[in-house]
Formats: sequence, C-alpha cells, structure tokens
Amino acid sequence: MHWNDGLPDADSWSPQLDQAETLRNALMVSCQIAQARIVARSDAETRFNRHSFDAGLSVEDIVRDEMRVLLPSRYAISLAVISDRRGATAGEQDIVIRNEAWAPVIKPRATAESRRIHVSAESVYAVAEVKRTLDFSRLDEAMEQLVRASRLERPISPYGHITENQHLESLDQAGKLLNPLHTTVFATQLRDGLAFEDLARRFGAINAKLSRDHMVKMLCVLGTGTAWYSVESGEPYSATYMWDRQTPLILQINQEEPRNSFYRFVVELLAHLSRSVLGLTGIANIYGTPPPPRAVGQYPDAAFNQ
Repeated sequence: MHWNDGLPDADSWSPQLDQAETLRNALMVSCQIAQARIVARSDAETRFNRHSFDAGLSVEDIVRDEMRVLLPSRYAISLAVISDRRGATAGEQDIVIRNEAWAPVIKPRATAESRRIHVSAESVYAVAEVKRTLDFSRLDEAMEQLVRASRLERPISPYGHITENQHLESLDQAGKLLNPLHTTVFATQLRDGLAFEDLARRFGAINAKLSRDHMVKMLCVLGTGTAWYSVESGEPYSATYMWDRQTPLILQINQEEPRNSFYRFVVELLAHLSRSVLGLTGIANIYGTPPPPRAVGQYPDAAFNQ
C-alpha cells in the first residue's frame, strides 16, 4: 500500500449536530439543573429540621456549592465579614465573591473547621444575601444588609487600572470605573400569596432612594422571577455601572421564564465579573500600621551606594 492510497474524505469530518440545541444552550441547561438542585436540597433540609434532625446545610451553603461549580475558579466564594480601611464592617454576608489570588484574607478562620473569614472591601466583586422565603420584610432586611456593604469605603479602580496591580493613567476616562460592587437579593421561593411584580416594585422603590453606588443591583427568586437594571433604552438590557453612570436606568422585571431565574442571575454575575478589575495594591499596608520609629545605619562608602 502506498502512502496516498485510500485517503479519507476530510470534508466529512464535521462536528456532530445530534444534540446541537442542548449543547448550544449548555450553560442555561446547567443552571436549570442547578436551580432544581438548590430548591430540592433546600426543601429537604427544611423537612429534616422540622422533624428535629440536625440542622445540616443552610440554604446559603447550598447556593454557594452550586455557584462554585459554575463560576470560574479564579473567583473565591464564601461566607465572610467584609471590613474597610477605616475599621468599619457590614457584618457577615451570605455570599461573598472575592479575589483570593491577589488579596489576602485579613483575618483567617479561627480553626480549620471555622467557616467565617474577614476580607477587605477592596477584594470583593459581588455580594448576595440569601433568603429561604422572601416577602416584603425579608426583602427590606436583605437590602439593608447589602446597602451597608456597599457603603463601606472602597476606593474606585479608574478606567486605566488594567490589572489588579497595574494602572495606566493615560487610559483613564472621567466618570468611568472598573470596580462597582454587584449586589443581589436571592431567594429560593416567594411567600404564598405574594406577587413577584409587587416585590419587584418595592425593590425598585427602595432603590430609588439610593445612589447608583449604593443601590442593590439584582433581585432573584428561583422558580418565580428576576429583576435587574438596564440603561433607559433597554439596549443593552443590563447596566454595567462602569461606563453608563450618567445614563438613566430602568428596572427590568422578568417573570416569563421561571425555570431560568438562576441562569439570569449567573449571566448577570458573570458579565459583571468579566468586566471588573479590582484595585489591590498596598492591601498589606492598608490593613495594618507603619513601623515605629527606627534606628538607622548609614553606609556612605558601601559598594551598594556607589
């Protein structure tokens, strides 16, 4: 047989299209499955608690587990207390998405079994408060917690801050920044008898009292609906809070795809994370004090001073 005998038909080597529709929407389908797992596991834990079993996992633990599967590994997801350079804190937050590659934990876990850590405000991309069942009063509680977190001191990353430790001033643009905090009220179900649109309207009315930096960015109730903000034209349908800061915003209330509540949350979150660049230079010095007065040794004739 010669080297060129019976050459295969390379034109026939095409990708399989048998599952094209499912694979094209693979992330959406994965989020639908994750949503079903969150609801089922949360319901199971509630039933066990009702029958005096050990408390087991909280709904926050369950949501964090599912998010760790879907989000890129560069983003750390944990329960945490956020503090700022003044020493102020917003208390414990259910879901904190932070940069652990560049930013240290400012107070580690007390033991290997402990869950709580303390992190710097500068190191956080996004925060979510999780409720098992959401109603008006729990919405108010969750929004209060998130607004407290957004009001921690968190210097902006200018537009020219191209990586966590690199700032090119020539690229800065007035009125644009790269590190807005993304905040979400997240729930696994809505209280019986409460309409999602009414909840979303209250969400919007509370936000109307807040500045753009302090407003809560998203509302997500699994199996029910989502609400988030876009620029006034609706195109694009998601605000960035980075380069559209002078453009009026409108609230998008989405009740038409209850199976995709978690997917819409993940889409919004991933878009925010991919755009964000945190300012993380000098964290070690900021969360401490300078050295005390020091003795000085002078070496004018040393080789290293020549």
